[in-house]
Amino acid sequence: MHKQPEGDTQTIPVKTDQQLLAQMPLLRRLLESDRQRLTAEMRILELPAGAILFHEGDPGDRFYIVLQGHLVIY
Repeated sequence: MHKQPEGDTQTIPVKTDQQLLAQMPLLRRLLESDRQRLTAEMRILELPAGAILFHEGDPGDRFYIVLQGHLVIY
């Protein structure tokens, strides 16, 4: 089971962000139909400053795209 990141979080469905994925070198090679399937599963996760997104050893069952701000890895 995946732990929810610490802090006050909010999850909001993303309806159509295929253009965002198409701009990313790693994901732009996907077929449009694959981007549609991926964006159907995407969620926006807003974290307050200093919040922990994940811990070492957590399952590697997700990936994150940082839209604003930055992450620090310890």
